[in-house]
Amino acid sequence: MDTKEDLTQMQKYINKYDADMQRLLPYIPYLEEKGGSDVAHDYDGEQGKCSMAFPVYDGTLMSFIREAQKTVFMDRNYVYAYTRRRIKTKQQEEQALEKATFRDDDLLNAVISKYVTEGMRKTGVWQDAVERKLFLNALKKHKENLDYCKRF
Repeated sequence: MDTKEDLTQMQKYINKYDADMQRLLPYIPYLEEKGGSDVAHDYDGEQGKCSMAFPVYDGTLMSFIREAQKTVFMDRNYVYAYTRRRIKTKQQEEQALEKATFRDDDLLNAVISKYVTEGMRKTGVWQDAVERKLFLNALKKHKENLDYCKRF
């Protein structure tokens, strides 16, 4: 059985994340079924008259991004979680996400924050996060951790 300190940490986890997780839960089925290429298409103007194509993102993805920006999952210091764990490659990022527990909430938040924030500046980042299932896996891990914490 977990110690009293663990139970306190679990309760803090629930208090901090449960409400915002409920806001993002409806997006899990969407993220499960989507791949990277089907969440955006290039807009090149009417009848191809635009000189530079830019991506037009799926409405549900944009709703998810806007909703995620309003949650406690967003962390402006997300780079610190990556640096502290020495995560430098996509493979390391995916492995760390897979192994995360409720004590690694900073990492789960860092993954969401990184891809939401960088997607505001660079095209293709949101597509990459959807394709690699990073948003999905971070949300599912938070949900799994919340369910675990609620059992005690």
